[in-house]
Amino acid sequence: MNGEKEEYNYYDASKFLLSKKTSIESSPDGGTVENTVEYGDYKNVNGFLIPHSQNMSIGQMSFSGTISSFEFNSELDFSEFKKK
Repeated sequence: MNGEKEEYNYYDASKFLLSKKTSIESSPDGGTVENTVEYGDYKNVNGFLIPHSQNMSIGQMSFSGTISSFEFNSELDFSEFKKK
């Protein structure tokens, strides 16, 4: 599996929603690294079900996050992206 990557998507069959995504990638030292993202707390946003919580595991590290708001096609203030 040198330089290769395998990906797996897991779905909640009763709700037809993505619940977990896992990728397994070979590392330069010959081992493998597994990355997993678990999705939850799906909410309806403009007719789309969007996951509002994520738990990520990257190797030995773990992260959690929640989305407090989500907008589609909103106006952006591009001055926020200028270098200072």
